[in-house]
Amino acid sequence: MTVRSGDPARIAWGALVPVLLVTACLRAPMSSVSPLVDLIGSDTGLAAWALGLLTTVPLLAFAAVSPLAGRFAGRLGIEPAIAVSLAVLALGVGVRSLPSVVALYAGTALIGAGIAVCNVLVPAVLKRDSPQSISALTGLYSGVMAGVSGIASASAVPLTAGLAGRWRLTLALVAVVVLIAALAWLPRLRSGWTTPPTTVAGTGAPAAGPAPGGGARVLRSPAAWAVSAFMGLQSATFYMLLAWLPTMEKAHGLSAATAGSHLMLLMVVGIAGSLAIGQWMQRVDDQRLPAAATGIAMAIGAAGMVVAPGSAVAWVIVMGASQGAALVVALALPGLRTRTPQETAAMAGMAQSLGYLLASAGPVAAGAVSGAGGWDSVLWMIAALAAAQVAVSFLAARPRLRPGARSRS
Repeated sequence: MTVRSGDPARIAWGALVPVLLVTACLRAPMSSVSPLVDLIGSDTGLAAWALGLLTTVPLLAFAAVSPLAGRFAGRLGIEPAIAVSLAVLALGVGVRSLPSVVALYAGTALIGAGIAVCNVLVPAVLKRDSPQSISALTGLYSGVMAGVSGIASASAVPLTAGLAGRWRLTLALVAVVVLIAALAWLPRLRSGWTTPPTTVAGTGAPAAGPAPGGGARVLRSPAAWAVSAFMGLQSATFYMLLAWLPTMEKAHGLSAATAGSHLMLLMVVGIAGSLAIGQWMQRVDDQRLPAAATGIAMAIGAAGMVVAPGSAVAWVIVMGASQGAALVVALALPGLRTRTPQETAAMAGMAQSLGYLLASAGPVAAGAVSGAGGWDSVLWMIAALAAAQVAVSFLAARPRLRPGARSRS
């Protein structure tokens, strides 16, 4: 690790815990919204497509900001860039909670911008600090992200009820998680954790930001395009479920609290999927089977919801394991398919920009399709996207690069 000397065990946890706390902030601000969609709609008068934008706007922010994250970190250093992004995220949570529809969307956009920078830079931190354990650590931090997100979604409805229906106050309380992460991150700025922006220790390569011409090179890489497609397809299915799963289940007669708890179940099972796929990927050089398995599971779960809706809990578990595992694959692939942190940041920036641009259409399209063909049509659409994800995985997850090996991407 690029850290000061000291007790190895203490330093390892000192490096990892702040990263895990940062990742705890990267879904909760959005997952806390979907169980409250009906309440927000009745309070604001927003139509279904406009409510879908509450999930789509952050994805558009991901697409716009992700390509800039590496250059931003190149100017400030990775740790300061993450600190600034946490401040933007906290500001967004505050603005979103103001009593205004304009503030609702403006704050949501700021939330997306803050998360986008962390989405790109956390994999680069792992590539820099623990290059031999990318898959396992990605599974761990993805599990933390899913767990906190699940708690946020499950607690949204009962918490709002306890606050006399004040859903804006419920959404504002997410700022507590962001504040804890920011406080945990400060010692990395004060105690020498920040890698000098000129080099990564032991490599002579830039610590962050694209190398000259790096953006053009990654655009010419078939692997980068495949990784971007994988990112987009798995994100599209996840955010469609994040935005509309409670609404779909309420349409089948479940209560709002039960539907919210099923969204939590989706997230919690995702933790197990994240940890399992991380260990599986860590043990093998060829990632194609793990990557393909995530899409197969999602297709089975979505189809099962249509064919046997009475077994909804079982299908939610299958889809939860799939989405948790697929996110780990998507986040780990840039580190596995590149040699240096700056290459990782460049591929991650491209994958998240193009991928989230593709995914941004999902929640809005699902809202529109539901109006024309019902929620079963949305579930079949999710199954079709998952099948496409399986096909893409065979190029996106080709055997990883070995140290010193020539890039096959």
